[in-house]
Amino acid sequence: MKSQLLAAVEGGGTSFVVTIALLRPPDVTSTSLSTSSLSSSPSPSPSSSSSSSSSSSSQLIPHTSFEIIHQQSIPTTTPIETLAKCVHFFQQHAPEQGYDALGLACFGPLGVNKHDTETYGKILSGSPKKEWRNVDILSPILDACSSIDGNGNGNGMRRRVPCYKVDTDVNAPAMAEFEYHNNNYYHSVKASRATTNNNNNNANKNGNALKLQKEISSLAYVTVGTGIGVGLIVNHQPVHGMMHPEGGHVPISALPLPDSTSISNSEGFGGYSWGNEKSPFQGKNTVEGTASSVALTERLRAENENENEVLRRSSNIDGNSMSTSMDELQERNQLQYLPDDHPIWDICAHTLANLCVTLALTTSVEKIVFGGGVMNRTILYDKIRMRTKELLNGYLDLEEFTTEEGLRGYIGPSVWSEGSDSSGSGCGGGADAGAEISPGLVGALVLAKLALEEQHSTGEVAPVHIDTCSSTSSTNTSTRGRADEKISSSSSIRTLVCYSGIFALGLLLGSRKRQ
Repeated sequence: MKSQLLAAVEGGGTSFVVTIALLRPPDVTSTSLSTSSLSSSPSPSPSSSSSSSSSSSSQLIPHTSFEIIHQQSIPTTTPIETLAKCVHFFQQHAPEQGYDALGLACFGPLGVNKHDTETYGKILSGSPKKEWRNVDILSPILDACSSIDGNGNGNGMRRRVPCYKVDTDVNAPAMAEFEYHNNNYYHSVKASRATTNNNNNNANKNGNALKLQKEISSLAYVTVGTGIGVGLIVNHQPVHGMMHPEGGHVPISALPLPDSTSISNSEGFGGYSWGNEKSPFQGKNTVEGTASSVALTERLRAENENENEVLRRSSNIDGNSMSTSMDELQERNQLQYLPDDHPIWDICAHTLANLCVTLALTTSVEKIVFGGGVMNRTILYDKIRMRTKELLNGYLDLEEFTTEEGLRGYIGPSVWSEGSDSSGSGCGGGADAGAEISPGLVGALVLAKLALEEQHSTGEVAPVHIDTCSSTSSTNTSTRGRADEKISSSSSIRTLVCYSGIFALGLLLGSRKRQ
């Protein structure tokens, strides 16, 4: 079995991380892989933006079969600028044989219904990011990852489209975490059986550990950053339904604190600024409106402004100079400088514990995994666990909530998170600082792998339909599925080389017609 080349995009609110990686066969070691055999890719263009960081050194992703070959982190600016850089990256490193699969994990709300060709791979109109509403993320990137195949009939050439899969930037890592957990469990069972044959005492200890480390059919992944998103796996499948989960917007209970002047009192904070338009409950007393980095920073700013006002009145100090100082502190990302005992972390933990209780009571998920920049504050985990137990008030008499070991197994960090306290913590275990590894990126690669698995399960050689290569319907003539469409050689070359300059007109209009 040969290694296969994957293209992956993790589209986030602050950056798009574009990656090319190998999917290594189980019996192939990293030392046997040669990146030179993958493509004759040119070196990075000198015209690449200095604000984008890139890496081209081969790097294994811990606990996976993925090996990163090329990667670039692109700041999220305007849709045209951001996607043009993504397109350039994949065209720049494109191998002659093309990419085998594409995985796209992007912020939402996102069209994830593969049968709805009008919205699949598009940011939906309800997005709080106005300039990204109705933007087609998938089409330009898929076109950039396509290649020209000379095996068409007659004198024509045909376009080879890789199989692909799209999901949110929280459902995708949820799938990755789910796969990792069960694979780890299977290996533990195998090791336990081997131990049983050698030492019954050790076998009993391992058996007790496996009571908590069990095979699961459900998992929730929660990212806590500038926004808060929830990805759900239920019955081994990501939850879509009408759209996809938006658990970051569920309401929370107020944090009961006796000191009304404390920063932790929720009564004095009216919700974050993103809640003014198209946000459930107007962002007031919601998970994202209270515990996201945007909300925490705005709450801290409001508290400091109140303190400055009191100081100004008592000391007759110019208020303008004080607000300027606060702006500078804000620019330095003040949250990371707060001590662990700052009361704002109690707000964050209480809010996220509310979310954990809601997920446990409504979906009965068997594990909750956290990621995102805010969760690098590792003291939050124990605070969330204890507050979750308090809020449940003994209602769920399960080991996951009644014991410290159970809580640690139920609520924890992503295995790919920085500062993870799980085994094989974070990006360690073999990964260096050359590439950016995150749960979202691993999730995007898992999407590409799943697209390949779906293609192989149907026996299809080339993708011909938007249904991630799983359909052979000849009646669907979607633009994305015209794998057998003949195009002249010259027009093909122009399309691939110049696409990043010509797709922008239709990008924001959202009027691409899929036949």
